Amino acid sequence: MLKLILLSSAATLISAQDTLFPIHGTDGQIKFSVNNDGSASTVGTFSAPIFDAATSIQAPSITASTELMVGETNVATSFEANAAERAAMQQTIDKLEADSAANQIAEQEQNSRVEKIEADAATNQAADTELGERVSKAEAEAEMAAKAEEEQATKIAEMNQAWEEKLASQEATFTEKLTAMETKHKEEHDGQQRVIDHMVKIMSRFDVSGELEKLGQLNGVAVAGGE
Repeated sequence: MLKLILLSSAATLISAQDTLFPIHGTDGQIKFSVNNDGSASTVGTFSAPIFDAATSIQAPSITASTELMVGETNVATSFEANAAERAAMQQTIDKLEADSAANQIAEQEQNSRVEKIEADAATNQAADTELGERVSKAEAEAEMAAKAEEEQATKIAEMNQAWEEKLASQEATFTEKLTAMETKHKEEHDGQQRVIDHMVKIMSRFDVSGELEKLGQLNGVAVAGGE
């Protein structure tokens, strides 16, 4: 305890020796002092029309009612300009954020549209693929049908040609047989005609008129008897 009292007394002595001009308040506390090293300290605010510093000023905060000059720069005006710039920048930032939000919404809508277009394209692609398969199948079936029709047409042409050849052959055979029959019939007819002509010539050599008259009479009697 004695040690603490001694240390406190020493500190007070040193402080009293460092402080050249202390000003106490009504509460007995030092409100303003000028120290031995040339520094000054105050409790509360410090006001002066002009304050000059050779090297630097250090303070938690500095308030100026009209202007605060740092070199040739008016800090208050700079603050006002900076505040205006910050306000304009904030407006720009707000606008950019709003535009970004709108762009994000538009991008989402665009993405939805793109996804729908891609889905529609995939559906159309599948439909085109299916349609292509159907067309290929129809073309293959049409090609097979055309080939079968061509083969059938070839067979029909071959059958027609064979039938025509057979018909021509049968017609030639029939014509040949007909010609032979006509020739034979003509020969037979000519032979009979020659026989008849020869018999006429023979009968013309005999006078049979009386016999014919008698034959007529006999024929008349027979007819009368029959009646």
